[in-house]
Amino acid sequence: MKIQFKITRKISGKKSPILLVIFNKMFGKKGVLYYGTGTKILPNYFDTITQRPVKNKGTLKGLDRETLRDFQLIEDKLNQIQAAARILIDQITYNKLKIDSTQFKEKLDQLLHPTEEVNHKSSNSEITIKEYLNQYILDLRNGNRLTEQGNCLKPGSIKNYETFSAQFILFQKRLNRELRFSDISMQLYKEFILFLNHKNYSTNSVGKHIVRFKKLLRDAKLEGLYKGNEHEQKYFKAPEEDIEAVYLTSEELTRIKDLNLSNEPILDLHRDIFLIGCHTAQRISDYKSICPNNIMSTAAGTKILKLKQVKTSCEVQIPIGRELDNILAKYNYKIPPIYDQHLNESLKIICRAAEVLDTITIERTRGGEKNAYCYLNAILSKAILQGEQVLLICT
Repeated sequence: MKIQFKITRKISGKKSPILLVIFNKMFGKKGVLYYGTGTKILPNYFDTITQRPVKNKGTLKGLDRETLRDFQLIEDKLNQIQAAARILIDQITYNKLKIDSTQFKEKLDQLLHPTEEVNHKSSNSEITIKEYLNQYILDLRNGNRLTEQGNCLKPGSIKNYETFSAQFILFQKRLNRELRFSDISMQLYKEFILFLNHKNYSTNSVGKHIVRFKKLLRDAKLEGLYKGNEHEQKYFKAPEEDIEAVYLTSEELTRIKDLNLSNEPILDLHRDIFLIGCHTAQRISDYKSICPNNIMSTAAGTKILKLKQVKTSCEVQIPIGRELDNILAKYNYKIPPIYDQHLNESLKIICRAAEVLDTITIERTRGGEKNAYCYLNAILSKAILQGEQVLLICT
């Protein structure tokens, strides 16, 4: 099985269509399938090695921003088509299906254009952003919409889009109208920022919503539903604010570790899970599901904790020190299930009992205004081992 992209003609000064070409014996006697990508490019700007628009700065010198942006859109679309084709091929191979080239193209169309049915229901009128959002999230859940690497989104990432969708729907209610892609403008951007600020969101929370909004518009443009370029303008930016890192000292961690919680089993468990986070410097989503299968030994006999990170899918190996080993052994190297929000509440109680009572003042921007906030110097995960940013628990 080979998947390639080729241009159909090489006439200087004239754009050539880019075709997806798949070689497989399932596609008749010639064993070749050709699929139109809907993209065109001048031959001298198509790299036959990478099978994408050229990246060479010398070749691109002198081109305007719009042309360079079109090249990026072409590359994004080719990546999307390639990822969808690979998924479809895997499904066909796994299920041992027999399909011809016509059926393959139909199924590939369904993967690449999941909004066509919704668009048809709009009686040839312009699709609303709400309709697109609903289908977009459904496709994320069903695995019909993938990352640039061809992977399904993690549940946490899908949840972020669901949160954005909920806020955008509330925004439309505030405006008292259904928004369409033709409504995207500087004024709409400003109104959406103002809406989020009125909800007292932090600057970084507002920024994350804008990041998802821009991704939604980029995908809608690739699918031919959004004709504008407002999301590429300088004003359409995701605001962000540097966060001051806060951490516990070794002495404070020791006080938490030595706290007698024998009469409070839930607090005892939550204290241990917190300390596991300190010793591993991992996200709670990665270490709260530790089991014996995660424990390995090196050739030299050193115990290590082997984890595959949920968010990044990266594999990490962490040496298990004496204190970490004692905690894990207490639970037979299998962490009992917990609720993250309960852990947060328990840590407030634990830190007060351990007399970790120092407060700090940090400036944060919420609702578009910068104010000083007081926090208890008690944190969740990644405490001091790598000096990474950590979460704060408010008093």
